[in-house]
Amino acid sequence: MKRLLSTNSRMETRILADVFKLYHIPCFAKSVGSGEYARITTGFCVSGEDVYIQEEYVEQAIEIVEMLKKKHKKDIDYV
Repeated sequence: MKRLLSTNSRMETRILADVFKLYHIPCFAKSVGSGEYARITTGFCVSGEDVYIQEEYVEQAIEIVEMLKKKHKKDIDYV
């Protein structure tokens, strides 16, 4: 698995994961730093999440993210 990008919130991660699922792109997210501990103890995390994609789907995932950037005029930083 290759880290594709980092999101700012769990909601953003879930939306992105749902879009990838529509295109049959397997992915998973992992909290940044001590984010998972913070989520367990306080119920939320402010450090965001890293989104990982299987290497053979990275180019397709980048194309999808670029399409979303254009449509929603949002800056997304790749890792």
